[in-house]
Amino acid sequence: MRRRRIWSLLLGACLACGGPLDRVDGRLVLTLEGVPVEADSVRLHLEIGDRAFDTTVPAAATIDVFSAVPVGEGTLDVTLLGGARVIARRVGMPVTIDAEAPATLVVDFDDGPALDVDIPAVHNVYTSDRIEVEVLDRSFAAGLTLEASVRGEPVALPPRSATGWLFDIDAFAAGDLLPVDLVLELEACADETPPRCAQHSYTVRVQREVWRGELGALSSVPPAIARDHVVTADDSGRVTVFAAATGEVEHTVTREGPLLAALGVDRDRVFVVDADEELVALSASTGTVSSWTVPLAGGRASDVVAYDGGFVVASGRALTFVAPHGSARTVFSAPQTIRARPFVDGPSIVLAGVDGRVVRIDAAGAVLDDDDLNASVRAGPVRTDGVTWVGTLDGRLIPIGGDAFDVGEPIAHPLLVLGEQVVAAAGSSLLFASPGTLRRVRLASPITGAPVAFRGGALVGLRSGLLVFVRPDGRQRTLSRLEGAALAASVTPDGDVVAVGSSAEVVRLRAEEDFLP
Repeated sequence: MRRRRIWSLLLGACLACGGPLDRVDGRLVLTLEGVPVEADSVRLHLEIGDRAFDTTVPAAATIDVFSAVPVGEGTLDVTLLGGARVIARRVGMPVTIDAEAPATLVVDFDDGPALDVDIPAVHNVYTSDRIEVEVLDRSFAAGLTLEASVRGEPVALPPRSATGWLFDIDAFAAGDLLPVDLVLELEACADETPPRCAQHSYTVRVQREVWRGELGALSSVPPAIARDHVVTADDSGRVTVFAAATGEVEHTVTREGPLLAALGVDRDRVFVVDADEELVALSASTGTVSSWTVPLAGGRASDVVAYDGGFVVASGRALTFVAPHGSARTVFSAPQTIRARPFVDGPSIVLAGVDGRVVRIDAAGAVLDDDDLNASVRAGPVRTDGVTWVGTLDGRLIPIGGDAFDVGEPIAHPLLVLGEQVVAAAGSSLLFASPGTLRRVRLASPITGAPVAFRGGALVGLRSGLLVFVRPDGRQRTLSRLEGAALAASVTPDGDVVAVGSSAEVVRLRAEEDFLP
């Protein structure tokens, strides 16, 4: 009979009192058989009555670590580990600890049941596609059952086939704000008593980011999409051409000083306005700069806008038309500086000056409409459903000929036409307007990127770095978070988003088809 005599010597006065210290101890010795080769340690959990004992030891054929446990009946869990990963386990095995001789227990894992699981280690994009999982039973045990869960939520499994299971899991389980690790837990148990089980845990990296690249300096110019290329222009004067599919840098072209205007695209050619106020063209495919330049007189240029097979660009008080081969002519001379982006409305062009005059001209430069708003126009003009809209620095969104909306904050970002609605950014609010109606959607931080049409709604960048998608009915969802403020974004022909941030980065992102149900 074996007793813990050191306790009776030290606490002998309490032996007559009874209680947990007045007990008879026994010993448990384990023999492990059929341990898979990938197991390197064993976790043990023994329960006798209301007492529990836990330990983790290196994997071995014989384990003798429970040398002072109370006698009685209980249960034992044995878990095989390969590093931190659970390989297999046996749970709830009955044990009887006797005081007269060591209790012995043989635990047979029968080399499993071990599973082969085919699942991507990294899921590079977040889409509505399912992540396919194939589980093969290496043990071919009769009556083997499988349970699966993602983030603790059970996954519905199909009936077992002759070799195992084939099922998929929904990346939506990862939640909204990405990237995130989606953990899939699998447990297979043989139909026997006590159950013989194998556990596996797999981590799938779910994200929307397709690739990320570095810029030479800050850029607030929306990236241009030219066929299979993404083109960026930054404040150091560098134009960078990325492969649209991979993000690999294909070409760089450096001009002196910052690039002042957004990029215009004509198939393979990309047009920029440099610090010398010259319009230059380069090939996105080759990175070569055209042999011609077009001087632009009179100050900072606006965006380059496609028109009549060529381009128009406003600089100072002049509106210049540039033909594809580089010849240029002044179409219109305004009485005041043109600060806002020209808007092409069929054969006509709408312009707004800092003096608040909004004019619509034809291809020959003849004035069709002339409205004096007596306010500094910085957003717009745009036209939808026959109405011209502008946004002003004193916080008004104006449908010319109708009642203005006083939004209380300056409207400086370009306006967006979304069907018959106009979308404007003011402070931390996104405004959806049509004549007589206005919906204000408040966002988490000030808007730093102009609204971009996306999936029937508007995509905007925030100072917090979030790219937020907003529906006209006010529903919103975060697409991604950039480092620093999200400054500008463009949408590729296949529906991806390319955005630039204040930390001099460019990132290509993908959203699932049903991005916002």
